[in-house]
Amino acid sequence: MKTIHLANVACGLHASYFSFMNYTVEMAKETEFLVGAHPSLLDRQGFGRREMTISPIKPHGAVYGQCARSAPLANAAASVAEVFLTPNNPNVKSVGLAGTEHETAAMEGAPFIPGICTFFHYSSPR
Repeated sequence: MKTIHLANVACGLHASYFSFMNYTVEMAKETEFLVGAHPSLLDRQGFGRREMTISPIKPHGAVYGQCARSAPLANAAASVAEVFLTPNNPNVKSVGLAGTEHETAAMEGAPFIPGICTFFHYSSPR
C-alpha cells in the first residue's frame, strides 16, 4: 500500500465488511494515501456486478446533510437519480430533506420524496 496514492474501498453492499473498510482507512491515515468510496448495489453474492432496479436514490450520512446545504452537491445527487430514471426504470425518486437544496435540485429531474434522518439535529427555520 505504500506505493499507491489512492484506494477506492468497496463499501456498503458491494462485497466488503466494516472491518476491511476500517483497516484500509486506518492504513490510509498512516501512509497518507487518499481513500475513495466504491459503493454498489445490494449484490454481495455477485460482488456488485449484477444490474438491479433502483427506486429511491438517497445520499447517505454526512453527504445527506451536505447536500441539504450545498446546491452543487444537491444537484450532483439529483443528477444521479435522473441517470437511473429511464423508460425501463420509471419509478426512480430522489429522497432528501424538504425545504432544502435537496428539494430545489430535484425540481427538474426525478420525482422528489421528502425524508428526514433521525440522527441529525434539525433547527427550526428562521
